[in-house]
Amino acid sequence: MASFDNSRYFPNELSDEPTGGTDLHGDEFRSWCVVNSQRVMDKIMRRQHEKPSIYTGECGKAYVLMDMADHGVALSKDPSISSPVNLYESAFHIITREMQHFPPNRVASFLEGLSGCIAMQAVLLVKLQRSQEALSSLTRLLSLAQHVSSMAEDECEFLYGRAGYVYALHWTQRQIEQHDERNADIDSFFSQGGWARVKIDILRQILIEGLSCANRLAGNGIDLGGLPLAYEWHGKCYLGAAHGLAGILQVLLLCRSDLPHINLQTSGHDASVTPMSLISRCLNVLSSSPHMFPGGNVSSSVGSTHDRLVQWCHGAPGFLPVYVQAMEVFPSERERFARVALQMGEAVWQRGLLRKGVGLCHGIAGNAFALLSAYRIARDPKWLRRAQQFAAYSLEHFDDLRRIPDRPYSLFEGMGGLVCLLTQLRSPDRALFPAYE
Repeated sequence: MASFDNSRYFPNELSDEPTGGTDLHGDEFRSWCVVNSQRVMDKIMRRQHEKPSIYTGECGKAYVLMDMADHGVALSKDPSISSPVNLYESAFHIITREMQHFPPNRVASFLEGLSGCIAMQAVLLVKLQRSQEALSSLTRLLSLAQHVSSMAEDECEFLYGRAGYVYALHWTQRQIEQHDERNADIDSFFSQGGWARVKIDILRQILIEGLSCANRLAGNGIDLGGLPLAYEWHGKCYLGAAHGLAGILQVLLLCRSDLPHINLQTSGHDASVTPMSLISRCLNVLSSSPHMFPGGNVSSSVGSTHDRLVQWCHGAPGFLPVYVQAMEVFPSERERFARVALQMGEAVWQRGLLRKGVGLCHGIAGNAFALLSAYRIARDPKWLRRAQQFAAYSLEHFDDLRRIPDRPYSLFEGMGGLVCLLTQLRSPDRALFPAYE
């Protein structure tokens, strides 16, 4: 029987009624978001992180600046220093300064590796209309594939491993293709085949390792509950977004157009074993017992019966965006996956006011983004109100919450995630969990 732990979150006493709580609607709310994002960002800009990474370092600060510029939020009331170009230039300066500080073994992932830094550099150069320099960054990003493919077989997870590198490739291409003023040379770079081939080859490595690990664990008597893919990190079979199956499934679904080009038969698997069939089976198994608890949360690892972590890295908030994506990829299962996602959303609403701060990884802002994912599929205003109320709660209790994390000014552990939330709440229909969706 699953054990339930309520020590990690504050009781949710927020109103779930349309007329309850703070009035968070229309122009007044949008202005409130801008004022508070500027106030919090001012605190971040005054601090220097020890690490270079996007996850908890200086490059995370650059990510927030870019996100603000993309959503039309100024850094201050002074337009001479807060235009989108100014913000892009500030972010580019940070990225360029920090690139030299990555340890030699931190290459692979978007969040914790050099690849994320180079990906951001390429995108910022395109936004600043410096296309030839951007091509150099894209070439350098692609050159990291040799290192990534030669990593230990089990280094596949999102936060440090191969899935994080593939995400960097996907994010970079998506960001650039959404930019109206990119030049033809950039489009040619993506279409020449090398970019897609690298993604396909590394995705195939990830899938082969998942099949091998699942067979190995089953052979050792580990009950996977029917999962056809499994991944170990430091000897534990995690399920969540940071180190486990959820983060890998997220990347596979984001790269769905590449999956038909992956042939698993050459590794001795039968023709019925395809990337799509494996993903579908995983999603169906993960949304039932023993992996999914009755209240809508998901176990942090295979075999765990402790229902305690309602956070992006190890719980429902990291799974919810996966099921939202799966609704588009598997039309025949759309209704079922929608029900699963909204059940997870209820767990996030009930238990998502986390005591660990206002960040994305294990904080209130990350859980608010999960609620926004639910809003996108349900189109029910209650999900937007819930995300808004999480933002308001974070600010109301800001002084108590802001210093709790180890890196309180960072993107994923601290205030940076809250700034992204406030920024994107101004246009919730296109809100996406930073560096994940």
